[in-house]
Amino acid sequence: MATATTAQGQQQDTQKMTSDAQRDALAALLRRPSKNSGSSSSSSSQRGPPQPPAPAEKVEEEDTAPPTQAPVGTPRPMPFDPSIPPPSIDPFTLSSAQDLPPPPRKRILTPTHLAHFLTSQTHTDLLSFLRQGAASIVGVQVPADVQTPEPSPVPAAGEGEDKRTGIQSALALLNTVAGILASHPPHAQNQGGTLGSGSASAQGRFGNPTFRNFHAEISARSDELHSQFFHQLREEDGDDEEGRKRKKVARTELKAYFDEAWGNARRIDYGSGMELNF
Repeated sequence: MATATTAQGQQQDTQKMTSDAQRDALAALLRRPSKNSGSSSSSSSQRGPPQPPAPAEKVEEEDTAPPTQAPVGTPRPMPFDPSIPPPSIDPFTLSSAQDLPPPPRKRILTPTHLAHFLTSQTHTDLLSFLRQGAASIVGVQVPADVQTPEPSPVPAAGEGEDKRTGIQSALALLNTVAGILASHPPHAQNQGGTLGSGSASAQGRFGNPTFRNFHAEISARSDELHSQFFHQLREEDGDDEEGRKRKKVARTELKAYFDEAWGNARRIDYGSGMELNF
């Protein structure tokens, strides 16, 4: 009994010492001056008033930098003005062969990129689209007995596929995605976390590891699914080489957003960026 009590006391003392050491190390780190400030302090004690730090060396920007860099800290655009018309939504058309865009890639990687985006026309159009939709229902009362209408029937495969509306085509694609999801049931989990080896961060921040299998199949079948449900993107026998190339580029562009719409397969999480891609 006495031995157990002594061992427990020693363990508590060890934990306290470890905690105190960690606290002291953190405090020292927070008090530690930077290289510039350190050299400035030593110089000021010998040379009088402190001198302003030397300008930082210029860091080469990645090739993802926008053509015109906006300074960090650029103020956000002005608040929404209802009198400004929303951006026009033109009918779907494929780019001409000479204007084919490169595949999309992430461009907002630094604070400078973000500042540039916040003052871009794309940002203005995006907010205008969202705010116009929100403004259109302000003050509109929803009846207590309102029923959510079912979407129009989706033509079956091989029966009027080309007569689907854009919404019907998207619903048909989502139905297939739901089927793919059902084919990847989640692994069993216990209350302590996901069963299996590895840390929680290695297995996923919030989700089940089987999500990665679902995401991999979705990504692999993106080209097939868009060709199947959107006839404008489907390569036909009568298409010439230029037409096939344009459709391929369009499907490649859609794939970039389609892959991101379901979540991050590495971290197994979902956020506002994925919502926007969706």
